Amino acid sequence: FYGDISAFPFEQNRTGNFEVLFDVSDVDLDYQPGWPLLKALSARVHFHGNQLEIAAPDGRVFDSRTRHVTAHIPSLKPVSSIAIKGHIKGPLKDTLKTLQSEALSRRFGKFAAALQANGESTLELDFALPLTATGRPRLQGVLQFENAGLVLPEWAFAMSEINGQLGFDLDGIQAKAIEAKAMNSRVRLDVRPLAGGSTRITANATLGAKDIADQLPTLPLHFAQGEAAFRIDLDIPSGTGSNDGPASLSVESPLQGIAIALPAPLGKTALDPRAFSIRLPLASTSQSARLAYGDDVSATFSPDGSRVDIMLGGAQTTRQETPGVRISGNVATLDPTAWQTAIASLGLQSDAQLPPTDVDLLIGRLDLPAYPVDEVSVTLRQREGVWRGRLAATQLSGEFTIPASLSQQPVDVELDRLLVTLPISDDSTPPAPAPDPATAINPT
Repeated sequence: FYGDISAFPFEQNRTGNFEVLFDVSDVDLDYQPGWPLLKALSARVHFHGNQLEIAAPDGRVFDSRTRHVTAHIPSLKPVSSIAIKGHIKGPLKDTLKTLQSEALSRRFGKFAAALQANGESTLELDFALPLTATGRPRLQGVLQFENAGLVLPEWAFAMSEINGQLGFDLDGIQAKAIEAKAMNSRVRLDVRPLAGGSTRITANATLGAKDIADQLPTLPLHFAQGEAAFRIDLDIPSGTGSNDGPASLSVESPLQGIAIALPAPLGKTALDPRAFSIRLPLASTSQSARLAYGDDVSATFSPDGSRVDIMLGGAQTTRQETPGVRISGNVATLDPTAWQTAIASLGLQSDAQLPPTDVDLLIGRLDLPAYPVDEVSVTLRQREGVWRGRLAATQLSGEFTIPASLSQQPVDVELDRLLVTLPISDDSTPPAPAPDPATAINPT
């Protein structure tokens, strides 16, 4: 110290100097409530004039090591914000803990809480915190994945071999072209903030039908073979807004490369593209899930499956609030025998377990065994396993009942009309008369 004490701390005139320099070791720095504690620091503390600078080459945050940490307060009186820079290297799970700390949890906590991590990472931080009630915080961070892994336990989804950079600030999280492995395929990940504070994770990959079936074992997907390009969007809300909805999952694919071994109108070859999309909330909610399959199927359903509405033939459908399954629309052709075989192979639940089901269809051609019928209106109602229906067409009209147990009760059919066209032979030669048995009698 030297100079006129009345000019201390010599910020306005340089007639004197004030400087304190000392080293510390094994020091914990609690620089702001709610932020992770910097522990076991070895640091050099430097007061000069009205400023404070701290340089800490080594320390810890959770189980990670800090490197080249600096803290700077440009003005001690009046007090300004503290600016901190540094590197943190260690387990990726420590970065998730940091994002869930009290100071950051409002913006990033729900995103981080949805993940479990393994592997190593390097985190670069550059942020400023006001030390008074006034002032605005600032945050810039870059997270470097180093062959790491992430698991979304709520949805039993895991990614491994993650490499790339993810950036974040107070507006959200963003990343481009992170490489990873999931469902036995190489995946490209992009992350960006959405309006309202949600975060979208987008995965682009070529996925095999078998790997999808392994990931979703409750779905009967053994009729699908091959692989196709998929885009998967996972939207995670911030948890800060009153209008926050649940996390949601969207899947889109042209399905080119995947064969669907089902009867018309759902079956397709591997070369045939068919736009597929599904969007569903990932929590118990009143929001509807939606599915589309080319121009053939549009469906909305409740996440618990208690209310399902399916429209065939290209029109859009809306979910009804009454529990049950409703199928309506029109199809060009339908083969009941082929569908009966396909449904049996899917291993679906028995009719006695089905929810109430209503079917109202217009069918261009109904391929009944040995009796195809054109332009048919079909109405079906299923309650407690018993199907009651009506067919209406020019060739055929009537009602039928299919019992819950075919082994105990027969199918009941009541026809109003049945037109049968007998075959006409093209051979104009009349048939030869049958031989007279009497001519074969020998009276002798």
